[in-house]
Amino acid sequence: MINPRNVFLAGACLLGIVQQPVIAQDTSTLNGGLSEEEMEASPEDGTPALSLDVSMPATSADEVSSFFVTPMARGGYLDADGRLVVDLLEGNTSFLALQVMSEEGVPVSDAVAEFEIEGTSTVRAVDPSANGYTTDEYGITEFVVLAGDMGLDVITAKVGDTETEIAINVISLAALSAPALPVVEGAITWDELRSVRLTYEDSELLAAFPASIAERADETVKITGFMTPLEADSSQRWFLLTSSPPHCFFDIPGGPAGTVEVLAPDGVELSWDPVVVEGRFEPIERGKGTVYRLHDAKLITPAGA
Repeated sequence: MINPRNVFLAGACLLGIVQQPVIAQDTSTLNGGLSEEEMEASPEDGTPALSLDVSMPATSADEVSSFFVTPMARGGYLDADGRLVVDLLEGNTSFLALQVMSEEGVPVSDAVAEFEIEGTSTVRAVDPSANGYTTDEYGITEFVVLAGDMGLDVITAKVGDTETEIAINVISLAALSAPALPVVEGAITWDELRSVRLTYEDSELLAAFPASIAERADETVKITGFMTPLEADSSQRWFLLTSSPPHCFFDIPGGPAGTVEVLAPDGVELSWDPVVVEGRFEPIERGKGTVYRLHDAKLITPAGA
């Protein structure tokens, strides 16, 4: 029997892993469900992206006249032009990094990166309260990409006079044959939930909530999403509600702010279609995985209720 705690901890890999979609196999469509438009937007497959090099001590940016800037992503790959490409489902998040090196191959600290983006995806700092997009002692700065609408978005990362491109290949939920989430009047939306500012301290996740979220603590709220089961039972008393459908055992979609831990004592029937649940809302300021919890949750039907 599956231990749900182990399943949940396995899902905690959402805190630092680029989420790679597993496309549903459908012989009636191209490439297991991708539309022709998505196929045209997708870059050609290339070689795997390089891993981070943290083996050398850094030199300060004010001592370096020119830089080499290398984008990094776990699960990313290089297209035919050598550009880093990351596949993401609509609404999912990805943790990426830049490594800045001197011409001599030495990591550069205190270098400031700037980002421009063409498309509907957005770039955020992992810890905006700390150093923004400034490189650390290993010449590395991390950042978060939130996927927008389906298409090929291009991020230009600049450090000084040096720039590099990262392609975000956004795949639509329709590629998974997933229905759209219903619009429920009065429900908390995923855009609201993702407005939280997340930082990391050792192995813990710290959340700073906007007033619109913090003031709803302990209120009974509705949230619509997809179920990721954590119990080996058709009636789920403990599961994750996510902003996009589950597609991999180890990668929970949506990232920490796109996931709600749901506790439903009476059980909720497992469904792969969108559901609407109602319960007592708890924003979690310090934790290990998700930053939201719903207590005493119940299924609301019909979906538009």
